[in-house]
Amino acid sequence: MEDIKQAPNNVPKHHRGRFGILGGTNKSGDFNRYLFLAKTHDYVLFFTNKGQAYMLRGYQIPEAGRKAKGSAVINLLQLDPDEKITAVINFPGFEDKKYLFMATNRGTVKRCKLTDFSSVRKNGLKAMVLHDGEELISVKITDGSNSILLATHDGMAIHFDEQDVRCMSRATHGVKGISLHDGDYVVAMDVVNDESLDVLSVTENGIGKRTKISEYKKQSRGGKGRISYRLSPKTGSVAGMCIVHPDDKLFLFTAKGYVLCVDVDELRKLHRTARGVIMMRLHEGDKVTSICSRKNRKGY
Repeated sequence: MEDIKQAPNNVPKHHRGRFGILGGTNKSGDFNRYLFLAKTHDYVLFFTNKGQAYMLRGYQIPEAGRKAKGSAVINLLQLDPDEKITAVINFPGFEDKKYLFMATNRGTVKRCKLTDFSSVRKNGLKAMVLHDGEELISVKITDGSNSILLATHDGMAIHFDEQDVRCMSRATHGVKGISLHDGDYVVAMDVVNDESLDVLSVTENGIGKRTKISEYKKQSRGGKGRISYRLSPKTGSVAGMCIVHPDDKLFLFTAKGYVLCVDVDELRKLHRTARGVIMMRLHEGDKVTSICSRKNRKGY
């Protein structure tokens, strides 16, 4: 993610199985990854692959149209040349009973207090100590009583209680969240705050499915997890996963800059190991790079 912008909420809704619309003017190798609703006075925390945290207020992010490229993040944040933003969260204020839950590509997880980040310096703050080859890939806000779902590139997933991970200080590494097979890595992490919600998984080839969270039985953290997606050459590998409500809208982003917006309730529920249905049709050489949901319900 090299560019950032504020844009009006004008991404039109589609039905599943469409190509979507061009969501921005991207240069080669760049693609959209995040979309979130924020107020001008919200705090926006940016986390990078190197485990650093940076902060802006909503009004500090330049406004632009839907098809505009946006402003280079390097003009707003003091990033190193090889540093990339891998997680973005926004919230109205710092609360004592809120936590940040972090996950790396190697399956390491960590929980710390949100208030530990109330004074982020202009040149950033260390959020997590990483080992060689390890990258921070996801950060979510929790309330201390949620559960966590991790999904991997090769179709595995693990569901465990947040309280299995003790609260730590910023300058620590974390603990094992999932044991990975050779060559596998974590692609997504999300917070489960309601057992009636569903798990939405999408593969790189635009195939997706909605599954009841109850099919992902809770385990102790650090296990190998369960099969979440039976992959094939047709489906490709898992591109993303998120927890959704039937009233939510789902956004799919591709490497060539296309965006598809669909209502979650359009998707019928399938079994945890099912292959899914066509969510998005792709142009030649394109692939789904990430997904996110817009939550039409109370909470973060």
